[in-house]
Amino acid sequence: NDPVALLAGPTGTPQEIAQITERLKLDQPIWRQFWEFMVQVASGDLGRSWLSDRPVLDELLDRLPATLEIVLLGALIGTLVGVTAGYFRGWVGGMLMRFTDLMMAFPALLLAICLAAVFQPSLWIVAMVIALVNWVQTARVMFTQTSSLAERRASLAAASTMSASSSGSSGSIAFGSIRISTSSPPPFALNRSN
Repeated sequence: NDPVALLAGPTGTPQEIAQITERLKLDQPIWRQFWEFMVQVASGDLGRSWLSDRPVLDELLDRLPATLEIVLLGALIGTLVGVTAGYFRGWVGGMLMRFTDLMMAFPALLLAICLAAVFQPSLWIVAMVIALVNWVQTARVMFTQTSSLAERRASLAAASTMSASSSGSSGSIAFGSIRISTSSPPPFALNRSN
């Protein structure tokens, strides 16, 4: 399929095809086309859209707010579910992570069809489907990190409790793996008087 013939359409004349070829610089060698494109990109010119005949940068900037909404909504949902599951763990965390697994396995196209059947089809429905399907990776990462922090806190608290109980009345204080003795010397200290 020739892109010039597609742009000219089925009624395109040879003159129109030649004009499009010259305008798109498709009559030049491929290395020169690539070089000129890279020079344009470096200067901020991404070319023109074939569909709207507007600058591509303007098209991207028009769609940036919707893209950021989708990304932020997905990140917010994933963070809330992941942190909640990682903090509470137990049956709450298990249920939230099973729901995450279900959403990970759920086909996005089926969700889009269901939402389009319930609501009027629109760009907002597409954005909602993308956000509802793509939060699961964030939830998994947040769950793992929150669980890791909770386990680390629990193990430090257990080590501190064990250190304090094993020291008895010796007056030693344990901070993680560091022990500070407040009364007697440690049992492995050498007796210098002998």
